Amino acid sequence: MSERLLRALQGGGLTTPIERDLWGVWRGRDRRRRMIGTFSGAEVEVLRLQSRLAPLGDGVPPVLIWSGPLENAETTGPGNARILNPVSINAEGPLLELLMSHCRDASQRAGYRTLAESYLADHEAASACGNVPGMNWRGLVLGGRVQGGQVLSGRPGAQTAAQARSRLAQVTRALSEPDLVLIDGLILRVDSKAALAKRLHIRQALVERRAIAALRALERIYATLARAGD
Repeated sequence: MSERLLRALQGGGLTTPIERDLWGVWRGRDRRRRMIGTFSGAEVEVLRLQSRLAPLGDGVPPVLIWSGPLENAETTGPGNARILNPVSINAEGPLLELLMSHCRDASQRAGYRTLAESYLADHEAASACGNVPGMNWRGLVLGGRVQGGQVLSGRPGAQTAAQARSRLAQVTRALSEPDLVLIDGLILRVDSKAALAKRLHIRQALVERRAIAALRALERIYATLARAGD
């Protein structure tokens, strides 16, 4: 992934689709100027997964701008913007990013990203109102399982937190222990293939296929909950 293009985005540029699975990059917000390069659809989805790119408005096709960290918010500008951590998609990196880079279906890549965002948002919302008796949320983040518990009320965001906890409890009931370890590793811990293989005591060659199956199972659960009105 080109650091030059990342610097252009961090310095105030934008990216938008120009053809199937290819995104153009402009140094500023004026697309009448010359395009300076391109990203693949997989690279863009990984950047969105990392919260480094976000939509500018609700237009179709989407226009994405930088939403990640700046090295120095007070001094960094278009002339000297630098990326904190260059993005590299490789076998030693997060497995979810690797799965997205291997996926040729643009809609499926987007599905992985939105699913990960939803699952992570539920974990954040579930703990937003403090700890709940009997509910081991920290343990779940580390790979454990939800044991059940009461929902606190009367605090800001209590309803949102309760809904998130309900979804996570249903996910926990529906998925097997290995699948939960995979999902939490992919989304919460951002594990590599090697780390997940070690956690599950399986060969690395089996991890990607198992991870895709677990993601599809989670996707079905969220789709069922959405149809049922949560």
